Amino acid sequence: MYPIFGYGSPRFYIDEELCVHFDERQAAGAVVLEPIEELIETLGGDLIQNFKGYRAEVSLKLYNTRNRDIDQHLMMLRIINRSREMGDEILLQPRFQDGRTLDLMVYPKGDLGYKEITNLNAGQDVELSFVSVRLIKNFPLVSSRPRFLKIGKGSFLVLKNKQRMIV
Repeated sequence: MYPIFGYGSPRFYIDEELCVHFDERQAAGAVVLEPIEELIETLGGDLIQNFKGYRAEVSLKLYNTRNRDIDQHLMMLRIINRSREMGDEILLQPRFQDGRTLDLMVYPKGDLGYKEITNLNAGQDVELSFVSVRLIKNFPLVSSRPRFLKIGKGSFLVLKNKQRMIV
């Protein structure tokens, strides 16, 4: 199976000082592309489609469960604060890894709040939503095609992860 939009964990970037790449445990998330279009009905009953592009909506669920997670979360909150205060676009790579990945310029959307996973001090999660700043004209065709070497029955050695973007 080769994943559409690649595989990896989210990366947020405004500039060199305001960027964070979450570790591989934070790989849950969804990218939905909503078509923005007008359907016009003619007097004869035919439909004419006026397609404008896709609006990307990204939802992520991030966890604060280990001691080192706090630094990533605080940097991400700084990035969101800067975006909301200054109107800066955030480069969000929802499934970032080496090679080609889906790059979206986004704004934060919706509420932001950390929820406790249990009633103990065992961790928190936060659900985030983002919306693309500009419409995307074509559905991005990004896939991850790993290369691996079979070393035994049912076992593989990953040599390199190769990303492809088909336009």
